[in-house]
Amino acid sequence: MILPLSISRLPSVSLFFESVVGDLADRINTVVCLPGRLPRELVIDGVTDACHRRRLHLVQWSIVTSDADVPGLLVSREFGLRCQTADPPEVVQAWSAKENSPDIVLLDAKTLSQVWIEFVHDLARELRRPTPSAPKVPVLCLIGVPSLGAELPERDVNFRFRWWWGVLSQCELRSLAQAAIADQQWSDARSRWTSAILSAGSVGDPSLFVELCSDPPTSIRAFHDSLSVAANAAGWNEDNLASAGAGSMICPSLIDAPNTLAGPPKGMRKLWALGALVNSVDEGSCLHSAALVAVKRFYELDHRVWREQVTPLFGWIDSIRVGFCERLTGRYKKGWSYRWVGPDNEIERQRLLRDDFSCEVRHIRQLLRENHIQEVKVWDAVLETMHNLRNNLAHGIPLELTAVETLEQKLNEAPPIRASEPRAAALLPALAGDRDAVPGRPTRVR
Repeated sequence: MILPLSISRLPSVSLFFESVVGDLADRINTVVCLPGRLPRELVIDGVTDACHRRRLHLVQWSIVTSDADVPGLLVSREFGLRCQTADPPEVVQAWSAKENSPDIVLLDAKTLSQVWIEFVHDLARELRRPTPSAPKVPVLCLIGVPSLGAELPERDVNFRFRWWWGVLSQCELRSLAQAAIADQQWSDARSRWTSAILSAGSVGDPSLFVELCSDPPTSIRAFHDSLSVAANAAGWNEDNLASAGAGSMICPSLIDAPNTLAGPPKGMRKLWALGALVNSVDEGSCLHSAALVAVKRFYELDHRVWREQVTPLFGWIDSIRVGFCERLTGRYKKGWSYRWVGPDNEIERQRLLRDDFSCEVRHIRQLLRENHIQEVKVWDAVLETMHNLRNNLAHGIPLELTAVETLEQKLNEAPPIRASEPRAAALLPALAGDRDAVPGRPTRVR
């Protein structure tokens, strides 16, 4: 349904790649720290493409050796450097004597071991020495998942970390979800519901987004099952997540703004390295959706689904309500909402005195049932379903796909609300659920 290439082109992801390459272009040795579930290939390809755009000569080398190996000797052997020892001064001197050295050497490591991080750090410190040969020495970019017990050195003038932290916002995920299902021949109800599920389940995790797109769930139970499969594949369970600090993540935290330089809080880095802690500018720091299933915090996951459903589904239902109000205003003129009987609530009554389009579904049903407005009775079933769904959303209860499709089915079985529109299709505006997108809605002059 969607290519990983689309993910790499998102603004926050592109900015991350450009930040890494910007450091490298400034001759800063950079260690790129990734969480456990993130595919390294996504980041490596993104950094490589960004280097090519800047016309930087990059050479990639995959590290497949153990921690016991000496990085200096391995680098010397791989790149044909003539040095007597593995010490950074010798490596720098040998590299400066080599012809046609690349601008950047990208070191692809599955796990960032202590010895490799220290090697990149020590080489950066050696390059701080003002020597004529220093510009000939390539800048190093080490990419991988940090070891859980690794002691990370402090940032330096020529050395820094870049963390996958605060990348991929919910706004971007919503846009990505809409693009992913655009080619599907689905009903509007299913498109809206699936879009919310994809963005709710994939908070901060592009790989899970691709997994959910390959087999979109059709119920909240199926959604939980898909996340349970993802949690098992990641090796997460209630015990190891609790030992990593999941118990202290009671609710999303917006205290610390996401920062790719500072990375996750030190006390949460074990949880982040597992891939179970994510962060975005709109969600803050929170547990991965699959981790919520692993620790059996389904209430928090359902609340995340509800938040994502509010815009596309609540807005859709409200646009149908506005369509009813438009129809009744055209037939009974201004004041129809309080002409025969007004609402008991004084605040709601004052709203209707100002604008008939503020009439709630409950009051429209009352006018229809008491025969104050002469409309086909089939509309009562539509209004009843609308009222139930709207009431659930108003109380934080996520909607099932079957409930949303039931409303769409009843709309299509009823006469069109606007005579110029074919059935209910024109009542379903863009996937964003914007009530202003309702076609033919009259301009209200106050």
